[in-house]
Amino acid sequence: MYKTQRRVVCYLRVITLIRKNDNVPSHLDRERFEEIFRQVREHPEKAQSKRVEGVLELLSRLRHDLSGSAKVRIITGLRHLLSVYQWVVQVSPTTEGFRALHLIADRGRLSRDDLWEHTAIRDLLDVVPYLGERPRIRRCADATCWRWFFAKTERKTHKFCSTNCRVNVYDSSSTRRAEKKVYMRQYRQGLKERDDRDKKRVGFGRSPKRRATTGART
Repeated sequence: MYKTQRRVVCYLRVITLIRKNDNVPSHLDRERFEEIFRQVREHPEKAQSKRVEGVLELLSRLRHDLSGSAKVRIITGLRHLLSVYQWVVQVSPTTEGFRALHLIADRGRLSRDDLWEHTAIRDLLDVVPYLGERPRIRRCADATCWRWFFAKTERKTHKFCSTNCRVNVYDSSSTRRAEKKVYMRQYRQGLKERDDRDKKRVGFGRSPKRRATTGART
């Protein structure tokens, strides 16, 4: 049994080295992760959502540039959280070659919420080799949103779950507000100057004021 497990582990390591980190395999649907994030967001009071979010928090912090001690703390935390889940490994052929599938043990004894939790944890663990140097599981940087999302790339500039959140943060900064105020003032001044030029061009400019004359009329 031990030799079989070692062969499976070695196989998974080789497959991880062959695949590119910037591509999520086809069996991991991005919509599936969005569904996990939505469930956690809409049912934060459930114990299952809290445990899944605990795993999300640790995975989102597992960067390659961390110190050795920081990585140990995160991995220890993950080991503690994941110790309650039991899996059965089965090697099956897929369109991408043979894969080791982690099936949920005692599936028939789990409630609907527990089954969702186990499935969510399994999907999150499957995507770990594809997180990259900067984990692609992130929270939106917009404090009014703070949602989980799966970044399309590893770039650290990908901080927001949507364009609306990026624009919201950009427009709400004090520096941006000051820049926008100056821009709008200059924009309005430019419109006024252009309007004045157009009026003069068609002969609707202001006529010069006549001098007031004094003296008796003849």
